[in-house]
Amino acid sequence: MTRAFQTIGWWCVPVLWALATQFGQMLPYADCATMHAWSAAMCFTIIGVAVAVAAVSWLQARRLTGTDRFLAWSGSLIASIFGLAVSLQGLATVVIDPCMR
Repeated sequence: MTRAFQTIGWWCVPVLWALATQFGQMLPYADCATMHAWSAAMCFTIIGVAVAVAAVSWLQARRLTGTDRFLAWSGSLIASIFGLAVSLQGLATVVIDPCMR
């Protein structure tokens, strides 16, 4: 396996979190105008990807040794933490009316 695939939790989910933050600033206007929950759909899609990346990193760590194992496990932990952050952001988009922002 390549090092980029072993460290997918280090770079993939933080980038998705940054995208979720940016879309969280832009999509409420579209949500209010169209009365659709685009923000919530985007956040929950990113949560699904974060869970998948955390699982891939954890499964990778089981087969590796040494430094590679540490990188994969810590990537799984980082993906889980950023997934929690995106889930809290997604919960806010569900609870707060987009026209009130």
